[in-house]
Amino acid sequence: MESLYDKGVGEIDIGYPKGIAQDKGNERNSNFWNYSSIITRVKQVGKEYSIKVKPVNEANTSKTCSLCGEINEDGRIKRGLFVCPHTKKVINADLNGAINMMKHILKSDEGRGKWLTGGTACGLPLDERSGMGNC
Repeated sequence: MESLYDKGVGEIDIGYPKGIAQDKGNERNSNFWNYSSIITRVKQVGKEYSIKVKPVNEANTSKTCSLCGEINEDGRIKRGLFVCPHTKKVINADLNGAINMMKHILKSDEGRGKWLTGGTACGLPLDERSGMGNC
């Protein structure tokens, strides 16, 4: 939070994997975390730095191709890789999910105002048409 504060960040969106049950976890995923407690703590620290923390629902972000928008229940071909069922292109699964979350945030009126008015991504100005930086 200190680093975000130093960079002038006033609000962050944090993924909330709603509907991920504790009993669905295994040794390869992080379902043993209490997401609600983690988000509560991030909000508390954010408040100390006057940074608003907004949870964003992650529903279907890991099943949807960020390139074409098609849902693929079996998109993860290996841990960490997602294959598009339509284009057959391969993308890092976490990056795919993060792009889908960003698109969801941008679709909201609040998100559009936040990202498209002088915003940056990766330290670069955002492209006004797509809302995405050139990372």
